[in-house]
Amino acid sequence: MPELNIVNTQNLSTETIAKIDTQVDAFIAKHKENSVEINRIVFDGTAALVAGDNLAQNIGSQGKLKRFWRRFNGDNGRTQDTINANLIEAQYAAQKMIQKLAEQNLLTFELIAAVNNSLNAQIVEVNDKIIGIKSTLVNFATNVRDKQNSLNAQIQDVRDEQSNLNAQIQDVRDEQNNLNAQIQETNARIIEIKRALVTFFRNVRSDIINLSLRLEIVERNVKILNWQNSIEFQVYRGVEYQDLDDMTKIVLIVHDFFDITNGKWSTSDLLLLKKAMATIGLNPKSKISYEKFVKHIRANHRLYMILFGRYSGFGRYVGFATEYEAIAFSLNKMNRLETEENYIVHMVNNSLAKNGINISNEDIIFQLTDEFVAQKIDFHLSAEVSNYELILELLCNFVQWNYVKSLKKRGDTYYKQGKYEQAIQEYDKAIELNPNYINAYINRSFAYGELGEYRLSIIDNKKVTELLELDYYLCD
Repeated sequence: MPELNIVNTQNLSTETIAKIDTQVDAFIAKHKENSVEINRIVFDGTAALVAGDNLAQNIGSQGKLKRFWRRFNGDNGRTQDTINANLIEAQYAAQKMIQKLAEQNLLTFELIAAVNNSLNAQIVEVNDKIIGIKSTLVNFATNVRDKQNSLNAQIQDVRDEQSNLNAQIQDVRDEQNNLNAQIQETNARIIEIKRALVTFFRNVRSDIINLSLRLEIVERNVKILNWQNSIEFQVYRGVEYQDLDDMTKIVLIVHDFFDITNGKWSTSDLLLLKKAMATIGLNPKSKISYEKFVKHIRANHRLYMILFGRYSGFGRYVGFATEYEAIAFSLNKMNRLETEENYIVHMVNNSLAKNGINISNEDIIFQLTDEFVAQKIDFHLSAEVSNYELILELLCNFVQWNYVKSLKKRGDTYYKQGKYEQAIQEYDKAIELNPNYINAYINRSFAYGELGEYRLSIIDNKKVTELLELDYYLCD
């Protein structure tokens, strides 16, 4: 496979390149079984490659590049200036990571499609640098195709040589006595019949599987089409969708689309999603700030439950919230500032009041949250995004959350089979992706108990108690 050659490595020393190559191999070896981590590093690596020379003016690219460099290099202490100075190192690391993942067949079709969709969505806003990079990628793909064509030609030459050799072998066999000729003919016929039968049954099995898959896809497409065609008549609390405010429309569309597709959608499904948005007067290209959306969801408990109910139950916190889920991450922080961290809000409010400044507790909570997420995940709630991109972000969050739940369920299956060590490994993966997943801690505690690891079992039980006291919900 030809190498992906986007980054100019002339300014990189041989030692630096060798160090990065070693880190890439170690990262892949550690996370090759973790599809979520692979997806994240590919998305962040792609963002690092397209950051361009105007990085200092691009706040969004700064955050993505810093996040990729921190995830890959494990150096949380690097300042933005240091990262800018090492832009070539980061981009070379991203290039090498994508190349290695492709060589090891760790890039799924869905991941490639998602990255491609993400790049297409940014085309309007990117500069000439990204166009050059995409051209390089096209050349890379062309080279792969040319290499494949060359290989196919070589294979054909080998086949021709094999045919000539077979002809010579046949001439030798023809010279054998009649009895051997009859035996060989009979054996050849038997082999031919066996192969024909094997091929026949294999094709039948394949046809049955393909038919089942097509029926499943058709049923899903029918549901999506019916939903898209009838959405203008859908009603929420006695009001038609088209008469609701934009943020309520976003919540309802995310909920409906995810339920219909069960978290599995195609590009054509997303086109129908856009049509459904337009049908009820929700412009896919219109901008909305995260601040406005988060405040609206926080003030409307019904919408909060529609959006996060399956993951947060009746607790205050979304059961799954990591640095990659900015909205849920922000809402969780706001809830903490309203409850167990409320003393911080009162302290700030009293300090401001002494200086003659009157600000509501809700405004203080929001400002503290904005500063918190900016420090933790390089994200500002004042950032704006299109309605369509916000919907896609929420849908992708739900897919990730469902994946974490599937890890826990896989662990449950091992537990029921008495395979406690394998069960613990699956619970470990789920907890690593979501440190607040109470049910994973509970079941891992049981598994530790079955293995006689009582100290570890007690530690998990204490963690469960802490999360329950913070009102995290038991979400299976």
